[in-house]
Amino acid sequence: MRRGFLLAAVAALLALGASPVLAEPPAGFQDWSPATFGQARREQRIVLLMVSTSWCHWCHVMKRETYGDARVRAVLARRFMPIYVDADARPDLAERFRRYRWPTTAFLTPEGEPILALRGYRGPDDLLQILARVQSLVAGGGPYPGFADPNADVATSRPPADLDALIRALAAQLDSTFDERMAGWGTPQKYPLADPVLDGLERGSADPLAGAVGLERSLRTLEAWRSLIDPVAGGMYQYSLEGRWDRWHPEKIVPVNAGALHAYAEAYALTGDQRWADAGTRLVTWMLGTLRQAGGAFGASQDADAPGLAGERYHRLDAAARAPYGVPRVDGSVYASENGQLVEALTHWALATGSDDALEAAEAAATRILSTHVRGDGEVLTHAASGDPRRLFLVDYADFGRGLVALATARGWETPEGARWVKAAEALAKGMDAQLADPGSGAWSDATTLRSDTGFFAQRRSSLDGVARAVRFRLRLRPTADERQVCLRALRAVADTRAVEEHGFHGAGALRAARSLSNLARGPLLHAAVRSDAPERAALLRELRLVALRDPRVRIDPPSTGGPVVTLCTDTTCLEVDDLAALRRTLVQLLGPGSPR
Repeated sequence: MRRGFLLAAVAALLALGASPVLAEPPAGFQDWSPATFGQARREQRIVLLMVSTSWCHWCHVMKRETYGDARVRAVLARRFMPIYVDADARPDLAERFRRYRWPTTAFLTPEGEPILALRGYRGPDDLLQILARVQSLVAGGGPYPGFADPNADVATSRPPADLDALIRALAAQLDSTFDERMAGWGTPQKYPLADPVLDGLERGSADPLAGAVGLERSLRTLEAWRSLIDPVAGGMYQYSLEGRWDRWHPEKIVPVNAGALHAYAEAYALTGDQRWADAGTRLVTWMLGTLRQAGGAFGASQDADAPGLAGERYHRLDAAARAPYGVPRVDGSVYASENGQLVEALTHWALATGSDDALEAAEAAATRILSTHVRGDGEVLTHAASGDPRRLFLVDYADFGRGLVALATARGWETPEGARWVKAAEALAKGMDAQLADPGSGAWSDATTLRSDTGFFAQRRSSLDGVARAVRFRLRLRPTADERQVCLRALRAVADTRAVEEHGFHGAGALRAARSLSNLARGPLLHAAVRSDAPERAALLRELRLVALRDPRVRIDPPSTGGPVVTLCTDTTCLEVDDLAALRRTLVQLLGPGSPR
């Protein structure tokens, strides 16, 4: 009995303490810095770059078993400059090595030119052979295999003929990868990616007839996702293997959980099905109870493994059986992008369910990021609070900007609370243009580059996913004809045929951006006003705000005094609505495919 108590106490202390050694770079690895690359050039060392994350199980194994091997360490010490990068801390490098996932092992010349990149875990014997091969390649002067660059050869690929052609191409890619047997998109690894589901839900709400198939697929997928929710601590696991949903890898990361909460909120708002409310509640429990940090912002992820047991075994135990092994480590790094995703998702959840706790948590996180990550007049947004104000990332502006616009919509753009969030979002949009716009292509770059960046990393890149996220932010903030043209040019600059084909179902975010652009071209802004003394005023406003979160054409005006319960006006049409059911029908009529121009 006493031994069991001591084990539990030690495990609890480990769980509460600092990050474990496995979350640190392997011994002998250097940080990414100009000094490190400078040393590699001076000593003519081959750069070995390990791109990893704090939550990645196989990254931990490779750090311990491969880079802990004395033979590997001896070879690295003689000829290589090993550098470690956390992909969550460097979204630009995460995008550049997106095809490889984690861990990525990349080799570069001392001048920073690509030699070779490899995907996934490599044992010590395997890596020793690879190190010998790389040295032979360099000794022979090449040629080098190089990297699978997701942004290469844009000049040789055709842009879409028009926006409709782009939508058709992206939708076809999505349709071709749906798994009719198990639900979800893609095999054999099953990822709970939110954009394909949200596309189906948004289409189903806007056009119940044409969107019926997409809606049914999305709801089937949301049901399958429930197998990925931790039944003890809440939160959703990152993915599952073998083409099934019950062979999960138990890391919990923000993009998966924020996206899933957003999707469950939409599903609950559309259907009222309690299953979606129950699933979302388990995610919110984890976010607010485990991931939230002091000050109100959120951390980045939770590891798969507990201090005393591998994640595959730990997560199959009930609460009592887990207790002696401690709690998987939470990465408390506070990033603007991840917090923006959570702010947006929690705001959707608050509007769908009426949760005051979720909305207050979203506002607290946004307030914290504005106070710790924003510089100057609100136009410089750093990824981390201590981040270099010269190293800026598009995903931070796009994701946090969407979170601010969601809060403005939830509080009401016409209210002082909403106006505060709009002002902050406008500053970010201005800064995004000043720091990241590429006048030549019309797109936004994924990141700024520094004078100290060399070779492969000195080139600015624009990705389909990054620009799509930015477009969704900008259209929600400024649904004007001029802004539409800016966003259309940006999306066309990166949405060539090669990028569409390469992204597969991962292009659903670009599809959602393209549909928003199409909606703005198809119909005018819709202004809604709810009478100040309307008997269902709270429910009517919540419905309008949910629709406004999906469709940037909807704008809610200050309350009317007297007259109809709800007035809905376009440039040419005004309709009067008396209750919630009529409001829902009329919104479909005004915003759907046959909407008046």
